[in-house]
Amino acid sequence: MTITQNQTNDLIFYVSSSLANPYYLVRMVNQTTYKEFAYIVTDLASCSFVVAQMTEPGVAGVDDPVNGTIKLDSGYYYFYLYDQSSSTNLDYTLSNELLLTESCYVFSDEDLNRVFF
Repeated sequence: MTITQNQTNDLIFYVSSSLANPYYLVRMVNQTTYKEFAYIVTDLASCSFVVAQMTEPGVAGVDDPVNGTIKLDSGYYYFYLYDQSSSTNLDYTLSNELLLTESCYVFSDEDLNRVFF
C-alpha cells in the first residue's frame, strides 16, 4: 500500500467488523524511527470492504487526526487497522479489534519527482 504526501488518499481494505456502525482507527509506526501516528479514517462504502479516505496535508498543512488528516514523514511504515465504536478515540488499546496488519510506504513530493533508471 502507498500513501502520498500532500493529497487525499483512498485506501481499500477487505475486512469486516463485528460492530454495527464501526469507525476505523489507523495506527502507523515508522519502521526506522518508530514514531507512531494515529488517525480516524472515514469509510466511504457500505459493503463487504472498507473504502477509506485519509488526507496527508503536506508541510504547510494542519493535523486533524480525528477527521482523517495527518502529517506523515516519508518512509516505510507498519500499518494497523482497528475498528471501534468511538468517532474520536485515537488510542488503539481502547479499540474493539485489530482487523488488519500490513506495511506501507509514504511517498514525498520529492520521491514522486525522481527519475529512476
